[in-house]
Amino acid sequence: MFTSAVQDWCKRSGFNASKFLLPLSYASIMGGTCSLIGTSTNLIVDGLIRQSGFPGFDLFEIAAVGLPITFVGCVYLIL
Repeated sequence: MFTSAVQDWCKRSGFNASKFLLPLSYASIMGGTCSLIGTSTNLIVDGLIRQSGFPGFDLFEIAAVGLPITFVGCVYLIL
């Protein structure tokens, strides 16, 4: 979603877009760990758990693990 916005901003500001697009990709992957619908892998695992007879995940149940990982990863990208 932010790819075209970052490219437009870089074009207007004179920055090289490649320096911002890779960190944006990493941030979006890390952000996907915060909710059930964040990535397709989360949905597949939830489906397999439900097929095995266990209760599935709530929408933000995995955020307790995903938010700290995302925070540390974003700090790493910034530094």
